Amino acid sequence: MTPALREYITALEDSAAAKAEIYDPWLVELGDNHLVDIGTGPGGVAARLAKLRPGWQVVGIDRDPEMIQYAQSRHCENSNLRFIQRDACSDHGRLATAVILSSVLHEVFSDGGVAAVTQTLRVAKNALAPSGRLILRDFVLPENPRHRVILQHQQSDLLPGRSFSDLAARKNFPVFLGKTQVHASNLTYETDLAGAYEFMYRKDHRATWDAELRHCYGFWTEHQARELVQAAGLHILHLARIPCRWMLEHRLNGRMALLDASSGNTIDLPAHKLLVVAEKP
Repeated sequence: MTPALREYITALEDSAAAKAEIYDPWLVELGDNHLVDIGTGPGGVAARLAKLRPGWQVVGIDRDPEMIQYAQSRHCENSNLRFIQRDACSDHGRLATAVILSSVLHEVFSDGGVAAVTQTLRVAKNALAPSGRLILRDFVLPENPRHRVILQHQQSDLLPGRSFSDLAARKNFPVFLGKTQVHASNLTYETDLAGAYEFMYRKDHRATWDAELRHCYGFWTEHQARELVQAAGLHILHLARIPCRWMLEHRLNGRMALLDASSGNTIDLPAHKLLVVAEKP
């Protein structure tokens, strides 16, 4: 296993329990049936849900053979869980009571744009039985994404070659960078909320930094998410921003801060993802 893959897997597995706890309440009233986790990665979320829902049959799907190999070896104790190598847009066989897309669509968008996101949502809808639920969690642009801010980053938290300036120099999905200042304890960058959002989720990537630069995290707004999910033929039951408490606790608090560029007042870090729960008619 390469260092990049090991780092990627570790980050996903560390946060798997927190993600499963977000999804599980939306499964309770559906009864015991069939769950498909599309883009399962190393399988931690699927494994956690299989334990929480022992009466369900849980299938984790991923296109990466190394991910599936890891998931099969690491999460082999659940008799109601299996993993299959398959693309997100492939036919998933038996119609599911629930389908999960956990941090999948931003990668789909980065590879194929809105058309690819639309196709993936339609495939997910087609994989559902009538009254089945799609549970979707992914990045979302901050409210007022172009609002100017000053991003403070503690020197002690900075990784070589992983500064906001390094992010701004990338070619794909550029971010705004104004004035940069170096201080004794921190670096400050003039940017906007969208740029700060893109950086704070990336800053701790080491071996996977270059790979993550190919992805756009803030790929849609709440309004765009609603439109695309409804266009796929799904009825939205719930759509809301949710705080990323794991990210705040382990990666951000005490390490980064945001100031309003005009007033200088401290503002909340845009540490949130979008949770969408939708039903197939």
